[in-house]
Amino acid sequence: MDDPVPVAFALPGAPGRVVVSSTMLRALTADERRALLAHERAHLRHRHHVFLLVTQLTAAVNPLMRPVADGGGFALERRADEDAGTVVGDPPLVARAVARAALAP
Repeated sequence: MDDPVPVAFALPGAPGRVVVSSTMLRALTADERRALLAHERAHLRHRHHVFLLVTQLTAAVNPLMRPVADGGGFALERRADEDAGTVVGDPPLVARAVARAALAP
């Protein structure tokens, strides 16, 4: 999508979609874009949105579970990173792509 904000996310549905802003695409090299897309596709393939929903609902019902919800979100991001590293065959590339995406202006 044409947007001045650098953003990328997986949009669940049937079928799911990966949304990436034009600014994010310009901030990454071709290999980093491939890694970023693999990361977002991993979220869709493994249905991470379901796990996030369950942990968020659990934390809403019981605020003492907030650390579990936060940790679950982090674990899902790491899982998507690992899966993307396997798909592209270069885990350090995924780490660089995710870092550059997080720091994109």
